[in-house]
Amino acid sequence: MGWFKSRKSGHNLNNTDGSPSVGSCDCCGVNLDRTQGYYVATTDIVMSEPFWRNHIEPLKIMADMVGTPRGNAAGLDEQAAFHTLLTSVAGNEAPWLICEKCSAFFDFERDEARSYAVRGVSPRKSGPVNPNECAVVAGAAWEYIFGHRPSSPQTLAGPTGSTSRCDSCSAPLDRAQGYYLATADVVVSEAYWRLYATKIRAHMMEDDAEWDEHMQLLMFARMLQHVASSRTPWLICEDCSEFFLIKRDEARSHAVSEVSPPKCGPVDPSECVQVAAKAWEHVFGRWPASAEQPEVVDSCDLCAKKIYRRETAGSVGRARFEEFRASGIIDSAPLSPPRPGDKWLLCQICLKRMIARIQRAGLSTPVAEES
Repeated sequence: MGWFKSRKSGHNLNNTDGSPSVGSCDCCGVNLDRTQGYYVATTDIVMSEPFWRNHIEPLKIMADMVGTPRGNAAGLDEQAAFHTLLTSVAGNEAPWLICEKCSAFFDFERDEARSYAVRGVSPRKSGPVNPNECAVVAGAAWEYIFGHRPSSPQTLAGPTGSTSRCDSCSAPLDRAQGYYLATADVVVSEAYWRLYATKIRAHMMEDDAEWDEHMQLLMFARMLQHVASSRTPWLICEDCSEFFLIKRDEARSHAVSEVSPPKCGPVDPSECVQVAAKAWEHVFGRWPASAEQPEVVDSCDLCAKKIYRRETAGSVGRARFEEFRASGIIDSAPLSPPRPGDKWLLCQICLKRMIARIQRAGLSTPVAEES
């Protein structure tokens, strides 16, 4: 499930021939057999203030927690967020598959909607709606959650000059001492997603909250879209640079000159959903039901992290491993004896950290990458 339903979930309008009908609720993301849900048209979805409140509340939690998709205090661009929310929801042509719990948000003919879902047929009035037709309802929900209308943003001014904060950990940072990364570089880092998910969990525990599966799925979806939609470069500190595989001199040059990296801009959340899901599982103890889970094929010899199919890993032979241990590039002993070939397997998190430290030390990287 995306932040807003920009495309259909796993259900299929044409599978009336006995093919699988399992999908997920387009409101909360919970797994759902289509025949146990309801097909609801966008025009019925967008007129529900409880629906809008339900979608806006996690955004408010995240805005209060981290300010932006990053870790700094630059503030939330509320007008842009509201516009994205409004147009993303209103623009949906396909029917919405709605679970029993979420059905309470809407006013529709239940028997008819169930019949549409069972048969895999679109409701008669399916299709996109004019965002202006639901702006008042969505705006009222925004005001209920944020305390003011979206047309009156209460954002904070971002930092000026060369002094700022790391967009990963929030540590104070002189821009000339950091690195500029594109969103595409950030979203493929499981270590970054772990840090972000840890912030979300800490916020939950501070509020003494107990999130059910519905709320966890909403928060996962918001986290995913919040980060993937970032258009501007990310300022990253030296410590957090170990999360990423980057061209360090180039990234430093972009930060010093305050020039965006060539591939700067938002990315499709579907391109990084599995990386984010791996981090979510590590922090919350469960894989988000809205993301497909690949097969576990191995584990890291340094940290025991699960290594999934098609995930990048790398091996280091005994001689170089011992050299890196002595120099502090690798700061922990292996959890198991070496594998055949007298080498140890490293997950992508340990691999990126090691490569970053090797680069900072001015050494070559004798790592054989493998899938």
